[in-house]
Amino acid sequence: MGTRTGLGWRFVLPVVTVLAGLMFAGSAVTARGGDLRSSSTQGLVGLVRERERVLAGEDAALAQARAALETATRERLAADPTLAGLDDAARAVAPAAAVEPIRGRALEVSLSDAPTRGPLPDGVGVDDVVVHQQDVQAVVNALLAAGARGITVQGQRLTSTSAVRCVGNTLILHGRVSSPPYVVVAVGDPAAMRRSLDADPAVTAYRDDAARLGLGFDVRDAGDLVLPAYTGPLDRRYAQVVR
Repeated sequence: MGTRTGLGWRFVLPVVTVLAGLMFAGSAVTARGGDLRSSSTQGLVGLVRERERVLAGEDAALAQARAALETATRERLAADPTLAGLDDAARAVAPAAAVEPIRGRALEVSLSDAPTRGPLPDGVGVDDVVVHQQDVQAVVNALLAAGARGITVQGQRLTSTSAVRCVGNTLILHGRVSSPPYVVVAVGDPAAMRRSLDADPAVTAYRDDAARLGLGFDVRDAGDLVLPAYTGPLDRRYAQVVR
């Protein structure tokens, strides 16, 4: 899906891994008076939606387990000064790991498909008039380059190993499927982030396509916001300390 740029990802659901290749072939369907996000993708998206429902139940169980763990942890820290010191050290690096909420001035970027319903112009394909994972990544990269202290995509906090991936003609992040518009919110210096978006070549390419084909691209100051913490797994099997 798409031809703009790519982003590494922490994990991909097994069912998506197996079937995504089939959907890449299916995405060649042309939009001649039909829905740009073709019905040929619905089988795969349906499977992922079902997986989302399973994940929602698992999230609820995880939340209960976290609450019990936090209660037990507080009791143990109160009784052990050594553990309390280690906990303080861990909390000091928590913002960088995205496991705590972060507050500050925010910039919101929204990307959406072109509203085309009729025949496409000569030389324009369906891939040209939908938002790709690469476009969302380009925005995220530009915001990070400007020193963003925290970023969410579709309300989900990004970590150092997060990535948006294609699922047919929709996007998946942290196991959840999203449809456009795709909303990216970053906490940092809004002016610096705007300058970075303006200077980024990949974002500029998307903006040019937006002006030419009617894709949506909106940037606005979002005021003072609190971005939620990342609450998913943080298992790092292959990480090592760089000295």
